[in-house]
Amino acid sequence: MCKILNISRSTYYFELNKIKNDEKVEEYESDIISAFKDSKNIYGARKIKAILNRNGIVISRRKIRK
Repeated sequence: MCKILNISRSTYYFELNKIKNDEKVEEYESDIISAFKDSKNIYGARKIKAILNRNGIVISRRKIRK
C-alpha cells in the first residue's frame, strides 16, 4: 500500500500511532482532571497515576502530564 501511495512505511506507522495515542488521552481526560480536583489541585502526575491505577486505568505518567 505504501508503494502505491508513494510514501515511506515509517511515515504511515508514525501517523497511525499518533492517532491512537491522542484518542487514549482524550478518553481518560475527565478521570485525570477529577483526580486532580479531588486532591485540591495538589497532586502531581505520579500520585494521579497511582489513583488511576487503583481504579483500573493504565496510562503513562507522561501522558497524564500532557
